[in-house]
Amino acid sequence: MRATHASVASLASLLIQLATAKIHYGIANYANGNKDHATWVDGEDACQYTYIGNAFTNPCDFNDRIFFLPNGTDCQLTGCNDIDISASTLTEVDTTNAWPAKFDDWYNAASGCEDQYGGYYVDQW
Repeated sequence: MRATHASVASLASLLIQLATAKIHYGIANYANGNKDHATWVDGEDACQYTYIGNAFTNPCDFNDRIFFLPNGTDCQLTGCNDIDISASTLTEVDTTNAWPAKFDDWYNAASGCEDQYGGYYVDQW
């Protein structure tokens, strides 16, 4: 099959989007009091976050742990330290792609969310 200009352009566009994707970090706040460390890709629904760990744990405890984003990207949080978590980076596994973790406060980045554990909303930090 011969690649057309349109298919090459579409692939290039997708690669640019992946290479420039921002990863958001936040807390999913459940109605039952449970809280999760959450991450999601910019432009995606924060209700569909990737679970990193329980939010009652320091997020730096998950430094270098691999987690999987809904878009299929394998990432890990690197460079996290207890003094300045905002210095951490989300790095795509097995590549050189890295994104600074986005730590802009945005309360209710997603609300009205529901999963098997109940209703929740997501705050971005």
